[in-house]
Amino acid sequence: MIARYEARWRPIWGDWSSWIPVAGDASARDQTVEGLENGVKYTFEVRATNPAGAGSVAQAAASPRGSESVQVSYHAPEGGRVDAAVLGG
Repeated sequence: MIARYEARWRPIWGDWSSWIPVAGDASARDQTVEGLENGVKYTFEVRATNPAGAGSVAQAAASPRGSESVQVSYHAPEGGRVDAAVLGG
């Protein structure tokens, strides 16, 4: 059972941010990441967690254009693996 999701990101040439809990509970399905630099490619990772630990990581990449944020969407299909996609940016 999924307790919550966590996300992190990095510019393609930089260091990973810390894992942060996604706003909301286990039913949350997206996270807006702000404070990004336009035109820079970022990699985003999302994972599900519960008291037993963290699950496998899903990855998506995007370059913000026209704003300094992107919306990362994710879901956990049957089998518990998390899939992620960047919706805006």
